Amino acid sequence: MAIKYIAIHIIKRDKNGDNLFVKLRNVVNPIEGLSGKLADQLLNLFNEANLNKGEFGVDGDNNVKPLFEQKLESYYTNELEVNDFIGLTIELANNYKAILEKNAAVKGGYLVYYHYEKLDDKWLGVAIVPRREEFDITDKDADVIVSSLLELNKLHLGAAINLSKWKLGFDSRYISFKTGQAKEVRDYFESYIGCQRDKEAVKIETRKLRDAIRQQATINGLNDVEIQEKVDIAHTHIQQQIKGGKSVQLSIIANAVFPEDPQAFITIATDDFDLGEDLTIHNGELNRYKKLAGNTKSINVSFDRKMLGSDVIFEAANPNDNDSKDILIISAIPITLKQAILEELKMRDADEIESR
Repeated sequence: MAIKYIAIHIIKRDKNGDNLFVKLRNVVNPIEGLSGKLADQLLNLFNEANLNKGEFGVDGDNNVKPLFEQKLESYYTNELEVNDFIGLTIELANNYKAILEKNAAVKGGYLVYYHYEKLDDKWLGVAIVPRREEFDITDKDADVIVSSLLELNKLHLGAAINLSKWKLGFDSRYISFKTGQAKEVRDYFESYIGCQRDKEAVKIETRKLRDAIRQQATINGLNDVEIQEKVDIAHTHIQQQIKGGKSVQLSIIANAVFPEDPQAFITIATDDFDLGEDLTIHNGELNRYKKLAGNTKSINVSFDRKMLGSDVIFEAANPNDNDSKDILIISAIPITLKQAILEELKMRDADEIESR
């Protein structure tokens, strides 16, 4: 991975309603001014496993090109070469400025635009970094970019556009982005990028990963218990990656879950389930990797989620009847459990006869 161009502009206000402070550079920041730490942070900024995914569009229509996409088409060649990166970022920054002028509640910050290459694809990164209270970046200071000035760990707005996939037009999930929790923040940022959020894409990708693991485990001749153990390994690994703020990669999962032949799993995952190396994880869907389970002091029950509605039936209690109870009907009873139950019933019958 390598950063080819970077430009930092400043569009911010100190308090809601204040006039904007604007400083736009007229030349790109020198690459040699990048500290190694900051370059690594920028290159890995959008590697987290639970980013949003989307594509360009307006009001749900991906056939309408937003201004951001139009600017990319104006400055990038068919080979994705850009001859005037600073000109592109100035136009994008002015568009951002116009949005903030209409929304006095948005404070803005440092706009970091950078073109980089990763896994043979070309990318454009956009990060809006909050201002640091102690000092600002001046035009002169920005020639040597100091990591401490850009608090990337506090980034809550940013997007990475896979220009290669965008240009080919074969993939509808070529934008990875993160936004703040507040709806108004999400709305204004997605409006700026012109990004249509694919709300189901992350769920589907997480589900496909689980299904790929099950398929490979089945091919390997594993039984249902062993298959679930493989899924559990994946679940644990993914959770550890997410908690560590790291990316979830297909090759790493393959080695963790199928160490005996990781390439076989990678082949199935890519060919049959259309999964790439960098995976996006939906936390809710990840939770479904685990069995449904619950216990009391006397009962411990767990079963695969796919069994609910078929081999396991749940009947909810009647809320209008105080004597009504929730009922769980299990028809696929394990042989060992069935034998233990029959033996217990036989012993009870014998005890009852003896007690007469």
